[in-house]
Amino acid sequence: MFNAESLIANEPNEFDLKIEISRLRQASVEIWIDSEPLQEPHDICLWSLAASCCRPGNFEIFTCGCGNAGCAGIEEGVTVTHKGERIEWSLRSPQSKDGFKDEQEWRERSKLLHFSFDRAQYIREIQQEILYAEFNHPNDIELGPEWQEPQTFATLAQSLADGLAGTRAA
Repeated sequence: MFNAESLIANEPNEFDLKIEISRLRQASVEIWIDSEPLQEPHDICLWSLAASCCRPGNFEIFTCGCGNAGCAGIEEGVTVTHKGERIEWSLRSPQSKDGFKDEQEWRERSKLLHFSFDRAQYIREIQQEILYAEFNHPNDIELGPEWQEPQTFATLAQSLADGLAGTRAA
């Protein structure tokens, strides 16, 4: 599945973000780790992903299209920690409890995944993909859940830049 050798050798996992815009002007987002797609059938919240660059916490990186992770049966999200030059993820796969009899069955049958990314590579990859999307679609693609004010790649890029500037100042 993922590069187990990198975990044994204590080498960082490689993080790759792919954002594609369809002819219908909808964003399709995928996360790849060690050259393999992370197989979660849920939307990816770019706002949570960008926030994970700036601070540790529990993030709803995978969510329902409406923006409410709980709607898709996701309750735990992705636990992100910052340890020196690493950003680490801990999550259950599948993220959603849907399709399982109950929470106990989900915990028994899901896999607990851990990834450790080089901080600079992780942030650079997310920043570059967002800036590329902003350059090509600064204000014509709406991001975020339906219940929020429409956001664009331009506002997302600015929010990430502000968050990163705040972490450098601290």
